[in-house]
Amino acid sequence: MLDILDFVEVVVPPAFSCGEFEVSAAVILECQDFVARGCPGVAPYELAPLYFASLMDHRSLVELRSAWLRLSGEAAAHGERAALRPATSNAASDSSAERTPPAA
Repeated sequence: MLDILDFVEVVVPPAFSCGEFEVSAAVILECQDFVARGCPGVAPYELAPLYFASLMDHRSLVELRSAWLRLSGEAAAHGERAALRPATSNAASDSSAERTPPAA
């Protein structure tokens, strides 16, 4: 079964000498779990897990995963499967365009 958190990302803008990069919600949740157990998971000079853990709310990530599992189970109970649409770079305008009826 798909883990919805593998498909949700935070786009981190360029900083210092790094270019823009994406961090999946699954990685963020894993980093939060590391930090909660008192294990930064890296050498003291590397702060990636601490930074990644701060990018999204832990409770929201757990709730999103739980909701996705429920939805997937409901679809499977009807012999179907839940799926995600591919993301677009202009998601806000895409979603508003879907709700706007075409001009007559």
